[in-house]
Amino acid sequence: MNDIANSMGILRASHALVESSETPVEGLFDMGKMQTMTESVDDITKKIQSLVEPKYRKEHEVYLEKVKDDQKKYVDACREQAINKMRSMAANR
Repeated sequence: MNDIANSMGILRASHALVESSETPVEGLFDMGKMQTMTESVDDITKKIQSLVEPKYRKEHEVYLEKVKDDQKKYVDACREQAINKMRSMAANR
């Protein structure tokens, strides 16, 4: 079954290639169809690019900044504890 479907797909692609090679491209430019198609592709490209960007960019940036601040506070607290332990150990010698 897949072989038949593959053969049909190849046949359709072959016909599309033949038709496209026989299409007078200059006429498409003259009629403005190439401009219209280019604009359509540009519109689709913009829509796809908008899907890549986070919808809640500002909220995400605020969240990341809070995580960064929390991590810094944690590291500073750990550093403070380590310094206190070293001082305590040095004092007990």
